[in-house]
Amino acid sequence: YLNKPDLTAEKFINNSLSLIEGERWYRTGDLVRYGAHGVLEYVGRADDQVKIRGFRVELGEIQRQLEQLDEVKTAIVLARERSSSDRYLAAYVERKQQTTEADRALSDQTWADGLQRALRTILPGYMIPASISVLDEMPLTPNGKIDKKALLALPEVISRHECVAPRTSTEIRVVNLWADLLGVDRKQVGTTTSLFDLGGHSLLLVRLANDIRMKLGVTLSVRALFEVINLRDLAGRIDTEIKLQHIEEKMNGLAIVSEGFL
Repeated sequence: YLNKPDLTAEKFINNSLSLIEGERWYRTGDLVRYGAHGVLEYVGRADDQVKIRGFRVELGEIQRQLEQLDEVKTAIVLARERSSSDRYLAAYVERKQQTTEADRALSDQTWADGLQRALRTILPGYMIPASISVLDEMPLTPNGKIDKKALLALPEVISRHECVAPRTSTEIRVVNLWADLLGVDRKQVGTTTSLFDLGGHSLLLVRLANDIRMKLGVTLSVRALFEVINLRDLAGRIDTEIKLQHIEEKMNGLAIVSEGFL
């Protein structure tokens, strides 16, 4: 690399297996594995692997799944940061040319929400992008590659979902708790919101379980929160636990008149 000795030393490494003195190998950054018959299989790029909240994620795999969906022309997935301790996945998608009237009538946000739902059927929750931005075309570098820096410079867009206002007192408290933990406007959170729609993750679930215990007096495991469908379901489980607690308290308060066999 011209005038870049540090980068040259990083990329060109000594080849200890070579019979030619001084021969070096170039570290391409490609990830490969040996197949059953000794054939090298291309897996992806080493620089496309990121760690999101304890999970190692292959960005290229999410990108490939997106590009296999209908009407997706090009997709790229990057890791963005709200803070040094809070990273999330952001997808940028270019649509194919919309040919039918139905395609043109489908808004970008509605279409992006559909992509998220489709990804949930084929990828684990921690690999689902919290943000999907629909672009007219991908920004390119002078070399014709997708300009990742330009994508990261775009405003943060978190996918919005239909919000159903809470009705019961427990639903209101749960919605408020979750909005506060996410750091979003409470108008963005409704009873049909899942715990992963707006960038929720396992660390926030731990904090939510603690808040529910401290403020609502109900103990739920983090595993139970992973099984929750949406905030309405969560509020229902909390109400059930509160009823069970009341029944148990009444039972403990009953005096035993006599004991014996029936």
